[in-house]
Amino acid sequence: MFRSLRIIFASILFLSVASLASGASDQKKPEPLTEGEIVRLLLGGVEPQRVEDLARERGVSFQVTPAVERDLRDAGATDPLLETLRRIAPKPPAPEPAPPAPGVVLMVESTPGGAQVFVDDELIARTSPGGRLKISTLAAGQHRVRVALEGYRDFEQTVDLASANLTTVTATLQSVHPTPPSPPKPNPTASKSPPKSYIGVMIQNLTAETAKIYMSPDTYGALVQQVDPQGPAAAAGLKPGDVIRSFNGEPLQSADELRARVGAQEPGTEVGLQILRYGNLEIVVVKLTAPPANLSKTVHVTQGSLRGLTFVELTDLWRKALVLPEKTQGVVVTDIDPDTPGVQAGLAQGDVIEEVNRKKVISLSELSLLAEKAQGDALLLVNRKGKETFIALSAKP
Repeated sequence: MFRSLRIIFASILFLSVASLASGASDQKKPEPLTEGEIVRLLLGGVEPQRVEDLARERGVSFQVTPAVERDLRDAGATDPLLETLRRIAPKPPAPEPAPPAPGVVLMVESTPGGAQVFVDDELIARTSPGGRLKISTLAAGQHRVRVALEGYRDFEQTVDLASANLTTVTATLQSVHPTPPSPPKPNPTASKSPPKSYIGVMIQNLTAETAKIYMSPDTYGALVQQVDPQGPAAAAGLKPGDVIRSFNGEPLQSADELRARVGAQEPGTEVGLQILRYGNLEIVVVKLTAPPANLSKTVHVTQGSLRGLTFVELTDLWRKALVLPEKTQGVVVTDIDPDTPGVQAGLAQGDVIEEVNRKKVISLSELSLLAEKAQGDALLLVNRKGKETFIALSAKP
């Protein structure tokens, strides 16, 4: 009987809120829903779909932080309702930048671009891909500038910044390995050395569009696409949509850089990751593990129209991470080299290759044989998030 009264009370509350929203349309816009009002509706037995409809009509007055999300789930909120609330929730105000010192500007130009810039041993930022970084937050006086990039010798210079002047530091970095690497062997595929450690996330580079969506100030770092529910990242609380900005205090430039740093660590190592979530920076500590047995082997194609693609077996773990049906067969694209046919055709990490030139692909060994034959153009059947499509690869360089 108490449950029936509670449902009746919630229904009356829902109808009252809805009628107020519609009745006030000719007078003034109704007030947005508060978190407490949504919790009371859900606890009173109102269907989440009806609450979602009302939220779309009136809007909400709160942000869906992790703590708020837990409270709403405890009250009975579903994933579709939470997704709608995140989409219509007010955005957090952008933090106001610190006022720069008047008239003091340091311009750093590096060749190549993407180099780290330290001032008085403090990391400021990286130069852009074009090699430029403008700093207007320094005080006048002497400063030591160091420009560093992996694979290159550090550049150092002491500058005297004067008020109302622009000072430029030009750093041409010298490669530590001046001799070019040896050309690849003639075999069309090769097994890559497996990484030492595993973090349990599928990541991609940020674009200008995704950086805006996930409230990142630039395109540096690695965007988390999927999280292995049994992996170290899930245990540490990482979620899809997180942007990993640094690794053990060192800024990350790309997803490939994160993969390389994780793979070089010993299993059992604890690493600190700075992540950007809902526009807020957090520090997460992840204890790396040894890679699962099904990730120990990869195939990297070096010739033909499939060159530049790296594949792993499609296991149950990958099917779960990619939200694919259990019967899906193929191999998973985990890496794509730049300036290769796969990039030009629009392939992405996480794509599952089911066919090559109308031949089914079930294992890495079959993929290797088909890649060896695909010296001309190739037609791939690709499964992306459960949807199949054909993608053509051109063999032309």
